[in-house]
Amino acid sequence: MGFSEQQTKALSAKLHSKHVKQRTKNGVTLSYIEGWHGIAEANRIFGFDAWDRETVDSRCVWENAHARSNACAYTSRVRISVRAGDEVIRREGSGFGKGFGSTLGDAHELAIKEAETDAMKRALSTFGNPFGLALYDREQKGVRGAKANGSKWQGTIVDEIGVTTDTFDQPSRFYTHMKMRLEAFAKLASLEAFWSANQGLVIQLKDQQPNLLDDSGRHYSDILAEIYDKKWRALQSNGRGSKHPTQAEIQVEKPPTAKFLKANSRPPAPIRDKSHLKHVASQSCLICGRNPSQAHHVKIAEPRAMGRKVGDQWTVPLCGYHHRELHDAGNEGAWWERNNLDPIGEARKLWQQGA
Repeated sequence: MGFSEQQTKALSAKLHSKHVKQRTKNGVTLSYIEGWHGIAEANRIFGFDAWDRETVDSRCVWENAHARSNACAYTSRVRISVRAGDEVIRREGSGFGKGFGSTLGDAHELAIKEAETDAMKRALSTFGNPFGLALYDREQKGVRGAKANGSKWQGTIVDEIGVTTDTFDQPSRFYTHMKMRLEAFAKLASLEAFWSANQGLVIQLKDQQPNLLDDSGRHYSDILAEIYDKKWRALQSNGRGSKHPTQAEIQVEKPPTAKFLKANSRPPAPIRDKSHLKHVASQSCLICGRNPSQAHHVKIAEPRAMGRKVGDQWTVPLCGYHHRELHDAGNEGAWWERNNLDPIGEARKLWQQGA
């Protein structure tokens, strides 16, 4: 007998864009539906008592108990069984989850939940667009109310004196780089100038990419504003600065003139200190705590300059394995974010040790 005509129609319907969320993973923006929405749709289409979810397999594939953070990763396989008339239709999906916590137990709990939810959504997606199948199509033709992809988003970051440093065609990469840059400032005036020069694009990001949310539902532009505010207050408490403007008072300023850019576009020479590199290499790997380590230059700590590394003050210790893994990852900011570490803060601590 199979599904009823009404169920078949519901499974063939388009996914509404309001249920589509976005997040960053490995430097790429991914579209997804939330786990609760998948369950709600299954209850609506199949019936509250007409489907079952079973975890077929769940195993820990990685664990790291470290003084700085506890983390682990799980893979899970979930089976969905739907009673359609006289038939039972079964579909399976595999998922992955990573968890961080103050204790290793907390990390395991979060990782298991994420892996099982991911596997459930993959299994449900095989039933049709309402469960996220439409998101596997790049053009998302099965998404109702989706904006056309004719105009490609582009974000250009400028430094505190108005010189262009990076251009991104993915909002997630723009967000990651902005986050790392904001957290790296040590001077209040430089922070204010950088935010003033880039705030217009942050506001534009929210207008043009309304679904760019983190797992808690906050928009990336709001997170960047919170990071700026927190950093501003921290620097203000350590020294004198101007009165912090309210959100209503913040306005986008015009970019500097071409004459000003030409006179100020030459970046200062990077610091070179062999003894500091030796000191960094003598420390334990930030990721796994093993020795020996290598001094890795944190590329995102300074605006890029063609043909040269950032200064030696922006180096952190990594073992050979994780050093190679970082370079293979391609997107350094996303790699550090996945490992829940602040490389700029760690580099600053090491530099201050030798000051």
